[in-house]
Amino acid sequence: MRLAAIGLFALSGMVWAAPELNESYTSLKDAVEKKDVPKVKTLAAQTSKEARELRRNPSLPRRVEWRPGRAANNSPRDAANYAEYSLALTAIQASDPAVTIDLTDTLIAQDPKSEQIDMAAPYYLAALGKQGTAKVIAGANKIVAGRPDNEDALFAIASISLSSAPGQALTAANRLVAAAGRNKKPERMGRAIPWPASCTVRRAGMRTPTGVLELHCR
Repeated sequence: MRLAAIGLFALSGMVWAAPELNESYTSLKDAVEKKDVPKVKTLAAQTSKEARELRRNPSLPRRVEWRPGRAANNSPRDAANYAEYSLALTAIQASDPAVTIDLTDTLIAQDPKSEQIDMAAPYYLAALGKQGTAKVIAGANKIVAGRPDNEDALFAIASISLSSAPGQALTAANRLVAAAGRNKKPERMGRAIPWPASCTVRRAGMRTPTGVLELHCR
């Protein structure tokens, strides 16, 4: 499981040749443990930036210290992955919906294709739901722009758009079924989004002019 692997990287204590990255990474780990939201947000961006710079500079050694049990592929990319993970983890742990939204938006802006977005998505969309369905749709579209197979975002678009934009809802529903088939081992903690209606996607008995799926809500 990728999230577990990132957690092990954090515990193992990675060290790079660049002192700045070492300092940022260590400070970020401390901020995550203390649930210091402002520092997590600042240090995640700083760690990610320094990791990218290290990856782009071929003159700098990528690894300088090895310890027993350390994974063989530790690299600046691991630091960038942990920076993304720290944002997602802190976002889902936050009791304030505004913090969840802010940190997830920060994560999406930092890397729209980050796998850690899938971890934060259900909590992010639930938090947006407190601001209205229009916010949920906007957030869901933001997610699928970089994570086109994210089931929570596709479900949001399919269910909420059913009455106002049935074509968009059907497209999202078809994509949701296709994504569910590809995502054989979903790693998220379950859909936690309080939709105004309970909806399920079902395959139609035969292809119809409006598509091959039916979205049923009650």
